[in-house]
This record gives sequence, structure tokens and C-alpha cells, in this order.
Amino acid sequence: MLFKAIKSVDQKSTSQAFFISWVTWGVLILINVSYEGFYETPLISSLLLFWSGLIVFFLSDFLLKIHARRRVKAH
Repeated sequence: MLFKAIKSVDQKSTSQAFFISWVTWGVLILINVSYEGFYETPLISSLLLFWSGLIVFFLSDFLLKIHARRRVKAH
């Protein structure tokens, strides 16, 4: 089997991680645009913005899945 079925716990954690990463990207881009408006040079490079969003997504997804699985086992 090439693809495995996604558990509802994993799907919920992934959706939350998507939201967290989009909020992170939005805040970083807002900071970058504001800084660039005042000083005419970007504060954060595009590559750093890209990698920070990916790192936040995968890290939050990992932590949320661990938290959800512990909560399911506790019940």
C-alpha cells in the first residue's frame, strides 16, 4: 500500500499546524514589510521566511500529534 489512511487525530493536528505556520508567516511578513517601509531594506530574507515557516509547520505538527496521542491514551 503506497498511501496509508490518515487518522482523524493526525488530520486535526496537521490542520492546526497549517494554521500555526500561516499565522507565523503572516506575522513575519508583516514585520518584514513594516521594517522595509521605514528603512528601505528587508529585515528578513525570503529564504529565511520560507525555512522558518516550514520548520514551524513540521515542529508544531510533530508536537501536536504527540500531545493528541497522549490525550487519547489517557482516556
